[in-house]
Amino acid sequence: MFCTRCGTDNRDGARFCRSCGAELPAAPAAASGGGQVPEPAPQERPAPAPAPRPVPEAPAPRRRRGRAPAVAAAVVGGIAVLALAAFLVFRLVLSPGGMGVSEVASTASLSYGSVAAGEDGYDYFYSSAELAIMRARPGSAPEVVVEVPTRETSYGFEEPSFYVHGIAVTGDVLFYSCSLYDPVTYDTISQVRSVRTDGEGDVAVYEVESSEDVYASVGTLFAYDGRAYLPVSLTGDGGSGSVEVVSVSADGSDVRTECVLDDAPGNVVVTPERVYYAEYVYDANYDSHVSVYVRNIDGSGAERLYQVDGCSVYAFGLHGDALVFSEADSSGGASRIVSVAPGRDAEVLYDSPAGHGTRLVAVSGDDLYLESYETDEYDVSEWDLLRLPAAGGEADVVAEGLGYYNPSLAVVNGHAVVTENGNDVGSMGMRVDVMDLDDGEVVARYV
Repeated sequence: MFCTRCGTDNRDGARFCRSCGAELPAAPAAASGGGQVPEPAPQERPAPAPAPRPVPEAPAPRRRRGRAPAVAAAVVGGIAVLALAAFLVFRLVLSPGGMGVSEVASTASLSYGSVAAGEDGYDYFYSSAELAIMRARPGSAPEVVVEVPTRETSYGFEEPSFYVHGIAVTGDVLFYSCSLYDPVTYDTISQVRSVRTDGEGDVAVYEVESSEDVYASVGTLFAYDGRAYLPVSLTGDGGSGSVEVVSVSADGSDVRTECVLDDAPGNVVVTPERVYYAEYVYDANYDSHVSVYVRNIDGSGAERLYQVDGCSVYAFGLHGDALVFSEADSSGGASRIVSVAPGRDAEVLYDSPAGHGTRLVAVSGDDLYLESYETDEYDVSEWDLLRLPAAGGEADVVAEGLGYYNPSLAVVNGHAVVTENGNDVGSMGMRVDVMDLDDGEVVARYV
């Protein structure tokens, strides 16, 4: 069974991915004749305490057990609309830190939301080793933006009072998603908060609570022009579920349900204009069928870009209007990098050599960056970083024999930030390094 988050092949019946730790979709019952595989929820751990800096005057977060109605957008006419539209287009092309919309979306998606770039030139990242959201520049010591407090458990060890799942930066605002656990009511709450990039003004801007019937979670965040966009996963009994795409302003005063994706989609990537996602279906013979879709942010104009049987698709990134992703045979054999776009046929950009697997790890400018590894290793501990032109062609080697375990890589501020094991404290390795993409040398170690 392939993990729909990282693509790792796991043994049949496994509940969690052996590589990234994400919850695996349950196999459908043969008698059902088919069903959808839900998006794996981000790792949720019990978390009983509130967020780090309570602000009494903060607006009350939206707490829901199901779907909330969309907030109606104000209608603005005439010249004001044209001026605002021109300003937003300018901001979206350049924000943040000179990155375009597709690079911002790719960084959030491919790094599992653990790394973001700021317009101030800082690299922002979450470190489970330091239990903090931090910022740094190469050559300077990392600074703490949000520190996660700990508490002593009844078993005598310290644990975080909440768990950070994703970060996103836009302008001077940092959004982060986290999960909290109420030990009295046993409720799990998934919360989105905003804080200024200097660490001041930490407030809750959105909140969704799981119930007996629906498990709700927020993981990866996407941020553009002062707003955060969040796929809210709502999973019911039997694996049925949906994803609400919600956007929220930095002060929490404007929360909008942009659209709802039914049939438990996975690999959701959000831009201010479009939503890309995959849908998995298993038939009565347990054969997999996956379709890749794009639709407008308001939910209209859904278009199927790609369909494949007997394969897993994962690691979604964007290059302009093209969606690029990794694809692997369900048998654990060949893997490849595929590009699809509205109105164009799918194109295979890269085929892995025999005995090797490939995973897309970053998109920057006109280049794609790939993790290449030998498939005879059960648990990949050594891999090469490749650079592939987004238009296709020959891949060149950036660095060989890298030892980062279960890595994610984001190209931000002119260099790569490599995090080990998604900074998951529950497994081996939690390094955060800066890599020069010209020669593959590590030029700074943040953590």
